[in-house]
Amino acid sequence: MPDAYYRLDNLIWRGSEAEALQPGSLPEQLTPPWKITLLSDGSVTRHLQLMTGQTVTVECLEMQDVGLFSAQSIPGKAYIPQTEEEFRTVRRQVFLKMSDEVERPYVYASSWWRRDVVDEYLKDRSKPIWTSLSSERTELFREIIEVEHGHCGELERHFGCKGPFWARTYIFWHNQKPLTVIYEVFSPRLHEFLGPSCSL
Repeated sequence: MPDAYYRLDNLIWRGSEAEALQPGSLPEQLTPPWKITLLSDGSVTRHLQLMTGQTVTVECLEMQDVGLFSAQSIPGKAYIPQTEEEFRTVRRQVFLKMSDEVERPYVYASSWWRRDVVDEYLKDRSKPIWTSLSSERTELFREIIEVEHGHCGELERHFGCKGPFWARTYIFWHNQKPLTVIYEVFSPRLHEFLGPSCSL
């Protein structure tokens, strides 16, 4: 179990969703399957299931109270509206794996939730977030905040391959309020299903 979440460093590229979509940007050079996975507002779990024909499973690394919410404790430039009320935060870290490959994960994700609502939305913590929320027919808007391309030594060890890796940070909004902030990092081994990430 990590003491903190796995964050990319030695960044090659970082930008907002709008910057990622600009002609000539590094993310714009991705092949369509990788671009959809990284920049679509759809569920990464759902995309992987559709593109691979496999079941996505979850290995939960931790789900614990990490104290009062602080903008400095979450990645990217995620903007959470300030409230007069202080609230405690639960951080959940998982690896997403495919049904035919149980040894190595294909995606790492860390998410931050209000402690007073997390049990309402994640009733079965062994399931991917998208599965839990869709089973409750929860209406959501996904706002992509930041996209990154960089390195992480710990994730190289877990993924079983060298970086650099693509990552994204986004917010799930529900009833015009932020529900959770999610940070996802994708293994280059996804090329086994998506093809090469770059056509150059």
